[in-house]
Amino acid sequence: IASYLSFTVPVIAIVFIIATLFLIYRYPWNKRISSTRSVHNSEQSSRRQAWAGLLSASSPYLLAMFLGLVVGVYFPLALLAGIGIAFLINLPDKDKGAALLSRLVTLLHGFKWPMTLTALTIIFYKDFMLEAESIQQVTRLLIDQGLPLIAIVIALPFFTGFITGNNTASLGIALPIIIPFLGPEMLSVRYFGLIYLSSYAGYFGSPVHLCTYLTNDYFKTPLFSLIKRVNVYSVIMIVVGLTMALLY
Repeated sequence: IASYLSFTVPVIAIVFIIATLFLIYRYPWNKRISSTRSVHNSEQSSRRQAWAGLLSASSPYLLAMFLGLVVGVYFPLALLAGIGIAFLINLPDKDKGAALLSRLVTLLHGFKWPMTLTALTIIFYKDFMLEAESIQQVTRLLIDQGLPLIAIVIALPFFTGFITGNNTASLGIALPIIIPFLGPEMLSVRYFGLIYLSSYAGYFGSPVHLCTYLTNDYFKTPLFSLIKRVNVYSVIMIVVGLTMALLY
């Protein structure tokens, strides 16, 4: 595990730094205003309030992750506990019962059947792709036609991640196809790390990735524009991963 992480973690860290610099360059921070003492104190106070607000807003998520991953609570129950905490955030001093009832009504009204049906469709689509044999047949045909193996190692996991929107499903499809073509000297962290990163890059930029759909539905962005922008970082991830594989 340590050897595997020594390959993947540096790639993710490098891509994170590149993405951060790219976003800062594209959306620069406002220039700091004059650094008088009163302004400095105001900034310090605003910063503390911002951190407190962030901690409060993220507490349902943190609680669910702690209960599910650390304590080992059944994950739907951990999520239910997180939802319960969300109901209690910023309750007014008066009429707390009415406020809780209003939040419950808002939650029920906010439930979107189209989004739920889309999530179920994505799950069924992923299972269908797992059962289909067309990808295996096409891969064998391409290798028989002389396509370089490294191209398959990069392209197939990316393609399966892109069309399934599920990293686990992508690896479940790609690995059984690729492994028989790898020689004994190729069964190493270098190749398996590259397969994983390519799969993750495809999943990351997939239009059927559930997070992509939820983000697009919430912000009402053009789907093609969103996919195009996200896949810029997917390509960067593959390039960095390939460079890491050459140097590893």
